[in-house]
Amino acid sequence: MTEYTKPLTNNQRAFIEFAEKRGLEIRTYSGRGMYGDTCPAFEVDTPWDEDPRILLSEACEELDARAIGYSTDALGRGAILYAEN
Repeated sequence: MTEYTKPLTNNQRAFIEFAEKRGLEIRTYSGRGMYGDTCPAFEVDTPWDEDPRILLSEACEELDARAIGYSTDALGRGAILYAEN
């Protein structure tokens, strides 16, 4: 089980459920300005990856449709989506 620095919010639980239903690996993330706090996150592929599990645009559209809050950071060729709150 993944450990976070604070109890999960309802939004974060929904974010995790979204990722798990799609077989995406949940990891902890602590981005700039989070001062060591961690939150759930998953990595997404970009259109030029050979076998993408889920594309950034697809993930964002689905999360928006479900009103699940998230943020993104670039990871070179991919991206990470995370639910800080």
